[in-house]
Amino acid sequence: NHTAVSSKVIAVTVRPEPRITESHLEIELAHLANGTLSPYCALWDNSVMNDSWGTWSSKGCKTVLTDASHTKCLCDRVSTFAILAQQPREITMEYSAVPSVTLIIGCGLSCLALILLLVVYAILWSTSRYSRYIRSERSIILINFCLSIISSNLLILVGQTQTHNAWTDYI
Repeated sequence: NHTAVSSKVIAVTVRPEPRITESHLEIELAHLANGTLSPYCALWDNSVMNDSWGTWSSKGCKTVLTDASHTKCLCDRVSTFAILAQQPREITMEYSAVPSVTLIIGCGLSCLALILLLVVYAILWSTSRYSRYIRSERSIILINFCLSIISSNLLILVGQTQTHNAWTDYI
């Protein structure tokens, strides 16, 4: 159970303390992190002796509305309030010696198309009929751009296999 406080804690005090609350206290609290699972309203209950300090309880507090960023509560007494929720599990990256198939296909097709474009430019570069247009500054920028994208695709493919953290081997 990964339930934890997922909002700021708010304490409400009224002096003199009211005898009976005729109306409910409406509180809206913002979540500290997105992605919390099953948020619910809770109040600090001093009457429950858990390690002689009390504990969070949902008795007397009802969750009215919840969305990704806020939770609204209706509570029948003045106390200390918070939102409790299950925290999202940590995302763990596993070591993969082989890049994914979609990554290989995507980068491979991209590289093939860019290499084909470079071959067309090389053929047209040597042809005297189109050389004025092909040898322009704009075309040279395009050729350099193609070469940089090919390099980045190759780095992505090689880097995908290098996700293992070598430092953990020494610990």
